[in-house]
Amino acid sequence: MMDLVRRALMFGLAIGVWFLGPDNARANEQCFDIGNGLPSLLAGRSWSGFQLRRSDEVDFLLFLEQPNKPTTQALWVIASAVPNKVGQFCVEAQGKEVTPLQSLHASSFQERFGLPGTGLPRCATKSDALGSVKVRAWASRELGDSIIFSLDGSDDNTFVLLLARLDAQWILLQDAPSHGTCYRDRGKIFDVRVVNASR
Repeated sequence: MMDLVRRALMFGLAIGVWFLGPDNARANEQCFDIGNGLPSLLAGRSWSGFQLRRSDEVDFLLFLEQPNKPTTQALWVIASAVPNKVGQFCVEAQGKEVTPLQSLHASSFQERFGLPGTGLPRCATKSDALGSVKVRAWASRELGDSIIFSLDGSDDNTFVLLLARLDAQWILLQDAPSHGTCYRDRGKIFDVRVVNASR
């Protein structure tokens, strides 16, 4: 996993350092203003932080733990932006397993997926045993050769993040028991930063 993160950092991405401040909890969620600090669950570890943008504003923050040795047993946290509140995010999911996946941009699957209003299905058919593979194959074709992470959550909520190798496009997929694998979102800008949360 660390090799993939280092390779991502080499694709012309701006690298910075974030230092964590106090967290702002709200109800049962861990929400925070990025200008004031990040959730306490990140404290005491080093992370690679991915900023995912559709345009100018950050829409998702993904944190991948930087383990001391190569392993798939690594913590991850994903937070989504609060609508109409610039700079505010809430933790959406977290887990303990990050698995690199193969890009399927050259696969023979022909299925297409889209957001509501496009006339295309957003999710694979739950009864299709290859449904998750078909959604990932479609996303891979959209981006071309990609770096891909599967983020397995403790509540069976799994995300798949695809990062294009040739530019800064990204696609986020989500897999939950209630609806199978779905196309969650996409954008044209991502960058990676080192998150120093050991203080």
